[in-house]
Order: sequence, then C-alpha cells, then structure tokens
Amino acid sequence: MPEQAVPRQAVVPRQAVAPGQVAAPGAAAAAGPAEYPELVATLVAMRETLGHEQAEVHAWYADQQAAAQAAVERASAAVAEAEANLAAAEAQVARVDFWARRLWGDLGNRLSRRAANRRGPVPPPMPAALHPDDQADRLIGEVRARLVAAPVVQVLHSWAYPLMAVAGAACAAALTRLVLALDGPVWSRAILLVAAPVLGLVPARLIARAQRCGLDAWAIALTLVAGALATVALLLAR
Repeated sequence: MPEQAVPRQAVVPRQAVAPGQVAAPGAAAAAGPAEYPELVATLVAMRETLGHEQAEVHAWYADQQAAAQAAVERASAAVAEAEANLAAAEAQVARVDFWARRLWGDLGNRLSRRAANRRGPVPPPMPAALHPDDQADRLIGEVRARLVAAPVVQVLHSWAYPLMAVAGAACAAALTRLVLALDGPVWSRAILLVAAPVLGLVPARLIARAQRCGLDAWAIALTLVAGALATVALLLAR
C-alpha cells in the first residue's frame, strides 16, 4: 500500500504586540526559540525579587513582634514592681500606725489620770513636706527610748477613791471621839482635832502603796475633806 504524504504545518507569522498591550495566551506558544530563555530568566528574576521582598517583610514582622513582646514584658515588670512597692508601703504604714497607737497608750500609762484623759486620740500623721528628712523608724525609736527613760506613773483604780474617803472619815472620827472622851488642856485637844482629818492619810497611803502608786491630789483632797466632815459632824453632835 503506498505511503500517504504528511502535509507540513504552515508557519504562521508572529504578530507584533504593541507596547502596553498584553499578549494573547497563544502568544507564548508562538514565541520564537530566541525569546523563551529571556522569559524564563525574567520569571526567575521576578521570583528571586519576590522571595527577597517576602524575606524582608517576614524579618520586619519578626522584629516588630519581638519589640512588642519586649515592651509588654517591660510593662509587666513595671506593674509588678509598682505592686511590690505599694505592698511594702502599705505594710510600713500599718506598722507605723500600730507603733503609734502602742506608744500613745504607753504615754498614757506614764501620766496621771487627768492628763491621760486630756491627751485625746492618737494624733494624725503630719504632712511629709514639713519633715522631709524624718523617717518613721528613727522617730519611733526615739519615742520608745524617751518613754523607757520616763518614770511610770501608776494610776489609782476608781474604787480606791471612795475607800480612801471612808478610811479618812473613820480615822478622823475615831481620833475625835478619843479627844472628846479624854480630859486635857484645851490647846492640846484643839491640835488633835485639827490633826484628825490628816490621820486619814495613813490608810490612804497604804491603799495607794498596795496598788504600787502614789497619792494624787484628788486622793489627798478627798481624804482630808472626808475626815474634816466627820470631825465637824461629831463636834456638832456633841
């Protein structure tokens, strides 16, 4: 059987593409062998440029993320330091307030009853601007040292005052009855009658010594008045 002749493909002439126009999809296929390596080289160069730009973007993003993370860590550290300083300041304020109340109470124990009642509550802290160099620990230490060196004034209990009045009246009455019952010179009896209220200070002193404190002005006056009243009452009842 005779072989059939294969017709040759007709060569289609390449159409020129004007600048600014996009070549048709079949234009790459129609490109000549001289332009194909150039297209491949251009594609490779574009891919390399794109890779460099992507690497720069990723590096910039990583730097920004690291800087933001460092800023967050610094802010967290600053917040933690501020909280620690606040807790330390609150603890110091509580400690200073405790020692202020305690030293104020110790001061009341070293004063008389009237002076302790007049001292009032614990004074508020003074503004720091008035004493910028004073520190609470140093001031507390100085106050404690002064209170330790100060003498302790024991205050009589409230029940001791009526007891001293009764003792003073009883002693004055006993001495007055003894003077009235005995005969003697008038001047000696007058001296004993005047001294009768003073005799009540003896048991009053014993009562105060039992409480490890001394007689205050109120106790002495109350004892003398009670003794004088008892003496005058016996003289009038005679």
